Amino acid sequence: AANMNITLAKHGYKIIRKICDTLQGEMYEAEIYDYNKILCQADLDEKQEFINIAISPKRHKHANIHQTKRVVIKKSHKILSDSKLSIQDEMNIIVEENIVKEAILLYHLTVENKPTGDYVCEFVNFFESVNEYYLVMKYVSDTNLTQFIEKCHFYIKNGQLQLKDYKRITKYLFWQLVVLVHWLHNDMHCCHLDLSTDNILISGEPAFLTNEKDNKVTINPKISVKVGDFGLAEIFKCKSYEEK
Repeated sequence: AANMNITLAKHGYKIIRKICDTLQGEMYEAEIYDYNKILCQADLDEKQEFINIAISPKRHKHANIHQTKRVVIKKSHKILSDSKLSIQDEMNIIVEENIVKEAILLYHLTVENKPTGDYVCEFVNFFESVNEYYLVMKYVSDTNLTQFIEKCHFYIKNGQLQLKDYKRITKYLFWQLVVLVHWLHNDMHCCHLDLSTDNILISGEPAFLTNEKDNKVTINPKISVKVGDFGLAEIFKCKSYEEK
């Protein structure tokens, strides 16, 4: 933990808390406390293979890091990532997730391009230590779509949330997903390949608004989806209709 904190401090980040374990590491909420270190480190990392292949440091400086303070840092152990392994219940499990590829894709989708509706978790930074990879993304929330649905059903069962309100916001969220998937497939030629309610975050907290007088609950109409976990995603070369 001490080595990780030193690495993160070197790049301008400070851990707030651990969010959860991942297949090949951990996920942390952090804050940016030194923007200059992030920008300067881009120049120092020029020799990294990932930077040379995918993200030019000079282009990386155009990522909108000054527009965010809280971030999520996905740490992946190199020995697991490079071997495509995950240790679960003391067993080695083969996984296809690739954090380096995920960083490249997120950079392409959210820095080089602008997602329709801004419905993709935004790339902030990528760096590595001797033993770990670190992917930094803009913080969204701790609530994914699975948890949001479960909480809605809880409120409906307790008579606090009206079913019609739940149906209306559900249609709106799925419209957002359809818009995003259309953009990914048709404009970016990108397929997520792991789209599930667990990998879709709810942006716009608080998601629920409680009336203190009658304890009734309404859903914040400003919430939106943020799709993350592009570790299995691929970009495909597609022929135009004229070439087919």
